[in-house]
Amino acid sequence: MNKKIILIITLVFVGGMLFGFGRRAIQRPGRTALKTIRTSFLSSYVEYKWQIGSPVDSRVNAVLKFDNDDLVLTCSGTGAMKDYDPEKLSFDWYRLYDKDEGWSTSIDKIHVDEGIILIGSYDFALMDLTKEIYLPSTLKTIKKDAFGVSKDCIIYYNATISDWNKLDLEEGWDCSDTISKINCTDGIVEVQKAADNQ
Repeated sequence: MNKKIILIITLVFVGGMLFGFGRRAIQRPGRTALKTIRTSFLSSYVEYKWQIGSPVDSRVNAVLKFDNDDLVLTCSGTGAMKDYDPEKLSFDWYRLYDKDEGWSTSIDKIHVDEGIILIGSYDFALMDLTKEIYLPSTLKTIKKDAFGVSKDCIIYYNATISDWNKLDLEEGWDCSDTISKINCTDGIVEVQKAADNQ
């Protein structure tokens, strides 16, 4: 009798491990089986890590993992993030993106932790399904084409309006031209659109 119970528990556990990656797709309407298969390398039980610093020895890292139902990308360390190279697919989180299909699953939130001083070109240029982005007070520079998000994405900056206005924002840092405001610790900054400068 005990052997049967152990066998049943083992089968349930193994089945959960094999099909656990589909949990996110099942819970979100409109996810197809094909898209579930394409994201099968993602597991709610595992973290995925990359070295994204510039220079390479700057020890800036990215971690992609599930937090409950949200897929969260966290960039941490001390120093600058390197530019994303579309030709070399230099950041593995872009495996979730296909130029014809779009995003197979969304990166829901992006946390850029304290210690990061620069966000490189194209680092977050294809994040049209991301809901929230958190930026550190240590940030000094955002390079051209660094961000490409939807108008519904909320951006939080862990410093004051005065600090935001001192940032080195390269022309075209918001390549989607959809960011309209930044939520600072003491209020909201209205972002001037590129079209308004013409």
